[in-house]
Amino acid sequence: ATLPREFPEFLPAEVMTDDNMGQNVLLNAHSPEFATMLGYLQHAAEREHPQAIYDYAQLMFDGFGMAKNEANARKMLLSAAQLENSEAIQDLAMRYLKGNGVPKNIAKGLEWYEMYARDGVSAQAPIIIAGYYCKGDGIPQNLAQCKKYLNDYYNVGYDSESALHFIQEDGLGAYIYLIDK
Repeated sequence: ATLPREFPEFLPAEVMTDDNMGQNVLLNAHSPEFATMLGYLQHAAEREHPQAIYDYAQLMFDGFGMAKNEANARKMLLSAAQLENSEAIQDLAMRYLKGNGVPKNIAKGLEWYEMYARDGVSAQAPIIIAGYYCKGDGIPQNLAQCKKYLNDYYNVGYDSESALHFIQEDGLGAYIYLIDK
């Protein structure tokens, strides 16, 4: 989307907020305001607003409202993650783990997930990381790291029954003996 010269230097609060930038654009996909809202999102992304960068990258990965451009979307996603946008960090981690839109790289994916887990944003990040270390999935098996992340998951405040249920669901039941109780 090309921004008109008279495009305002601000984002109207009623149009965009930190939590709903991309969602507002998607919800208005069939509206006459779609191009304007996409322009607001692009405008915010160009001014290095982390959530706008992330949301715009998602639209660019999918080619929604613009030409699909995975190379630019990757750069934007990395930029949003480096600006500590938690959604971008998790998305980048998962993309590296699965090879979705980026070259598959388990080690790099785990580095991003470890950052996500350290920030305490996701209670499930430790169990995802544990799964790779416990099973040696795409990386050398490391039972010390497996134990660390299982303990981190177990200690995030879930009651033990739901924590153990999730661990069993993820196929990590054989590693439960590593959890310090």
